[in-house]
Amino acid sequence: LPEFRIKQDVVPGLVIPVWFTPTVTTEEMRQRTGNPDFQYEIACAQLCGLGHYKMRGFLTIDTPEEYQKWVDDQEAQLKEQGADSVWN
Repeated sequence: LPEFRIKQDVVPGLVIPVWFTPTVTTEEMRQRTGNPDFQYEIACAQLCGLGHYKMRGFLTIDTPEEYQKWVDDQEAQLKEQGADSVWN
């Protein structure tokens, strides 16, 4: 996560926790940069093999209210599909 100055090597088979507290939401960064398509990118920083160029992920930083709405929407969708809860 270059914008957060966070880098962590990934080791197959290991779980390596990384903790940080974001202070700028994705929407705020879109406004600051003037780029409506801005996304925080999780980028592979090592030339790791043939699939290196495809190793991309994205992180969305929401306000607590936006996140709760997302959780509620997920629960509603699962209930429509017959599941009890997102967390089960």
